[in-house]
Amino acid sequence: MSFGTYARRVRDPSLPYGLRYSSLRCAVARYMPLGFHATWDFVTSRAGNVRRDEAALLRALGLLEDSRRAWHAEQAGFARRRTEDKRRHHRTATEEERRHRFGWRWHGEHAHEAAVRAVATLWKEHLEVASGTYSPAESRGSCRTLRSPRRTMSFKS
Repeated sequence: MSFGTYARRVRDPSLPYGLRYSSLRCAVARYMPLGFHATWDFVTSRAGNVRRDEAALLRALGLLEDSRRAWHAEQAGFARRRTEDKRRHHRTATEEERRHRFGWRWHGEHAHEAAVRAVATLWKEHLEVASGTYSPAESRGSCRTLRSPRRTMSFKS
């Protein structure tokens, strides 16, 4: 199903709360500008206890939708610029446009805060691995997956 379908389910008060909660997780799976875990961590840290609080659930969805709208606006702006560039026979997008367009980042108002939180979480995890207090079997399994727009790499932790 689409992001919009899951967003409608989250907003529908006639559905059981557990289904609305899982629909928010599915919406994050459809739009995850920082990756699933980092996006979920950021959205839930900003919104509050989405597991039990309906207002927090709707705030989390609002954050996600605001970022998604900003991303769509950026994509539309990029398309307009590329069309104009192609009319002027500039066939290749600049390095800056390619980097900006395909990188993992939060779109919209809370971009800096989201990036700082994602890096802090990754750094904490890195320190746990380096100090030996991190147990992959307890957290995410014994295999880690790194995803980029072009390829997926797996390796044993």
